[in-house]
Amino acid sequence: MQKLTIGIVFLIFSGLTNTSAIAQNDPTLFRIEIKGQLTDSISGSVLPYATVALSKGSDTKIVKGAITGLDGKFSLIFDGSGSYVFSVRHLGYKNFRRTIELSEPQLLDLGRIALPKSSIMLDELTVKPLVEQSATEIIYNLDQDPDRQTSSLSQILDKVPLVQKRPDGSFYIDSPDKSYVIVRNGRSDALFSDNLTYVLQKLPAMGFSKIKLSLVPQQRYGNVDYVLNIVTDSTLKVVGAIGSASYSYFFSSNNNFFTPGTTFSSEKLRGSANADYSISSAPGKKNYTEQLTFSDQILMKQIETIKNHGESVSPSARFSYDLAKNQFLTLKIRTQYSDTGFDKEKTTQTSKNEILQSEVVNDYVRIGNNKKLEFSLNYQYEFKKEGRILNLVSIFSGTPQNSTSNITSSGDLINSDRQDNNKLNIAENRVQVYYLDRVTKKINLETYIGWLNRNYFSESSYFIMTETGNWAPVMGNYRLLDKKYNVLDGSFRLNNTVSKSLTLQFDLRVDYLNDGQGARIITGTTERLLSETGFIFNPGLSAIFMINKKRWNTRFSIRQSRPGLEQLNPYNEDPDGPIIKVGNPDLKPQQTNSFSLQKQFLIKKKMTNLLFSTYFSNNAISPYTFQNEKGQTVTTYLNYGKNFSMQQNLF
Repeated sequence: MQKLTIGIVFLIFSGLTNTSAIAQNDPTLFRIEIKGQLTDSISGSVLPYATVALSKGSDTKIVKGAITGLDGKFSLIFDGSGSYVFSVRHLGYKNFRRTIELSEPQLLDLGRIALPKSSIMLDELTVKPLVEQSATEIIYNLDQDPDRQTSSLSQILDKVPLVQKRPDGSFYIDSPDKSYVIVRNGRSDALFSDNLTYVLQKLPAMGFSKIKLSLVPQQRYGNVDYVLNIVTDSTLKVVGAIGSASYSYFFSSNNNFFTPGTTFSSEKLRGSANADYSISSAPGKKNYTEQLTFSDQILMKQIETIKNHGESVSPSARFSYDLAKNQFLTLKIRTQYSDTGFDKEKTTQTSKNEILQSEVVNDYVRIGNNKKLEFSLNYQYEFKKEGRILNLVSIFSGTPQNSTSNITSSGDLINSDRQDNNKLNIAENRVQVYYLDRVTKKINLETYIGWLNRNYFSESSYFIMTETGNWAPVMGNYRLLDKKYNVLDGSFRLNNTVSKSLTLQFDLRVDYLNDGQGARIITGTTERLLSETGFIFNPGLSAIFMINKKRWNTRFSIRQSRPGLEQLNPYNEDPDGPIIKVGNPDLKPQQTNSFSLQKQFLIKKKMTNLLFSTYFSNNAISPYTFQNEKGQTVTTYLNYGKNFSMQQNLF
């Protein structure tokens, strides 16, 4: 697919800025590369995350720095000449220094550098290692990185274990399918929301002191795999604005995308605004099909012409404000509106012995519009006691959708014209309260209570054209689902950090759903009420520990899960089709007892997992397929009773 992209980036900083040096064409400087590997002088094992630095002669200012990789290797590439001091620092080991004279372009291989261990000296007590790792967290001490003064935040993030950079400059953690959030000082913040790639590339690393990667995220961050917490430097402030605009055009599909955005930061207020606008009008695509039945010499030819067109706009804004030294507020607003269209013309010709028997032309036109509104308010209060936090969240979202499909026919078929109307409206109001408390130095408590009010309405009606030219409803194909319910849920989690290498965790989640008389379901002329009122309990126990820098995680949990709407909904989207998929409103909740043992270890900044798990389920919900009396293939869901499974995975 051919693509044209034009990007514009503007940057205005009125405070701390990134002052990366620009190489000059100086004939007295030579391209130099210094490489080597650090090992333990006694065991011979490699030493990852050691600080390697190069300073000019007697000047203590670092001109080039790096950290060793997981294999203990390092590489310094720079332009220079003259006398330099090469130094290595790693907590628990004696410092290494060596004077190097450079007078010509060269590759200087220092080979293996064996560092002897040292007793902890007084001055070493204040020196932090560049990378710290426990069973639940990886900390990158940015203030110990020699490249901090001349690097952007994006360049530093590329050094953090598990953090991976894509060719376009965006990031993912561990693997592209893993979810994560970026927070500032442990709080959701507008600085790290929209325009994230541009923001990370332009923010100076000098404004930040630590990068904390949580491997066991707190509940308040949502259902994510990782949390990347970027901690600001209290002695410096990042003040300024970053803006960007990009335009992309896809030749084959005639799609146009325009995305402007801006992010700003002041002493107390940070904000971002972004908008996505797209318009498309794809050229017609034609499909040709021929099918010949040799027994009676019947030839069927089909020609389809398909066109797609649409327009959508999605503006969003987020603001974070520091109400006081210990009170913080974040507001998020997002809207979306789209109009879509789909046109298809299909001509079907049937011939026998090269004589035309019939010809039918079907015109299929579908138009739809979707709207979406999201609003959230996040308030955080931090008590004087370290680790004690109160988090209040209010969220509203609404998603109305409408679509109409018309199929008209001409030719040898009569009364085949039909119309489908579909409506979907989902509205949610949610209130969440999180309370975190560091009960002791080793025990942390997380509690949560939430309330959800959800209205779900779906309606589908089906019409055919009569001989008089009027649309008549087909009552047997009318479908409606009207579901209103309230959910009160809560959770309790206790973390006991026994040591840096061992953390025990107990959690319990309870929710109570009340849907009144139940969901109103109409299929054709049949109406029923389906109630799901009741409690759900989900307890769990975990142990996370480190052995020889390998992370192990063992967990036992009991989980009850209600069947989803798709599994309960008895609607049939295409009653006349060869394949039918329907739900079963009589399904019961499934209970699963699970045990897992997982080993995790880093290979080239990627977390490799060896997983052993077992599952034992009661009322296991599984798909069931059969053929009905009309010869149609029907897929539905059943409670199969008890189910046991065991698996091993390496990924």
